[in-house]
Amino acid sequence: MIFHSVVIASINRPSVLDQTISSFLSQTVVPNEILICLVSESDVSPALRSHPLVKILFSAPGLTRQLNRALTEVNPNSNFISIFDDDVELASDYLQRVQELFKSQPDLIACDGLCLRDGDVTREESILILKVPTSYSTDLNSFTPYGCNMNFRKSVLTKEQFDEALPLYSWLFEPDFFYRIAKHGKIGRFAVCRLVHLNVQGGRIAGVQFGYSQIINPLYLYRKGTLPRPFLIFFKLILLGTLANFFGIFLCDSKIDRKGRLIGNLLGLWHALQGRFDPTYITNLK
Repeated sequence: MIFHSVVIASINRPSVLDQTISSFLSQTVVPNEILICLVSESDVSPALRSHPLVKILFSAPGLTRQLNRALTEVNPNSNFISIFDDDVELASDYLQRVQELFKSQPDLIACDGLCLRDGDVTREESILILKVPTSYSTDLNSFTPYGCNMNFRKSVLTKEQFDEALPLYSWLFEPDFFYRIAKHGKIGRFAVCRLVHLNVQGGRIAGVQFGYSQIINPLYLYRKGTLPRPFLIFFKLILLGTLANFFGIFLCDSKIDRKGRLIGNLLGLWHALQGRFDPTYITNLK
């Protein structure tokens, strides 16, 4: 018998979390348990707290810290563990497809699915998008892992932990983790597992904090050896990210705190020039 666990870290978005859990409970194959790690009692609704499949846990804030806390409480009999953001809508057969893939490919240790939309979409629109008939290959594709949906054999999650030195939003924790587990087996993306990420902005970290992480996190991971592509780091992540924030100010991008992010970028660059590569510094910023 397959035992499938779902893990979520959430903060300050109880209504969004409720809707996401409803998506999980409407699956053709319902998870055997849902572990939700929160920061405070106000992060969860009374209805969700009393659901028989849901286990509520608490930890200090920080995505990787909350995920690690939840993983310590996963049922010992669990075979597969799926980790999701608290603002996703899944195709009704998502978890069923994950189980089929793991059962048919013994060397597969981790995968994510195809995100059909990422942001600027409502829950209602997401449901309609996922109802459109589609035909996708079950072939494994190369990918850059996306933390809004990650699926693992439980065995691999006993070998590695998420890096808690990447605090709060924990930007880039996914490539760091997938790089470390790649030695244990096959990983990739399966388009047959479909979802929509609403990318709700409420509960996110401040612009200056994220801007600082845009500079320091990739440099920290490069020095750690888990993000070993200098071109990706210095051009795509650092240069393009900083330029996007700079020009976003003049283009009046009201959806994102471009000014705060740019301030964080400049502070991160200044610290990098001083040889300071500590992602946890963002806890000192507001």
